[in-house]
Amino acid sequence: MSRLSVGVLDFSLQPSTLLVYPNPVSAAATLEYDLWQNETITIQLFDLQGRALRTFIQEGEQSVGPHRETIHLSEDLPAGHYVLCISNAQGRVSIQVVK
Repeated sequence: MSRLSVGVLDFSLQPSTLLVYPNPVSAAATLEYDLWQNETITIQLFDLQGRALRTFIQEGEQSVGPHRETIHLSEDLPAGHYVLCISNAQGRVSIQVVK
């Protein structure tokens, strides 16, 4: 039985899946994920050249279970493709976001 499912983050398995909606994003989106264990995570938005544009959570302590975060994209962020990443000490998972 696979331990990987939509919205569940297991940093020991790659690739994992994040759930972001709506996508394309106009101003705000909802990021949903589950953690299999307590984690210290960072959530960041990157452009396609790998530059960090915004940090939503910096090394935040998150408990096991489901999580929901609202991600606000600033009005001055141009329309285009971006990468939303959740990372911890063991790795990172990401999803493409369109604005």
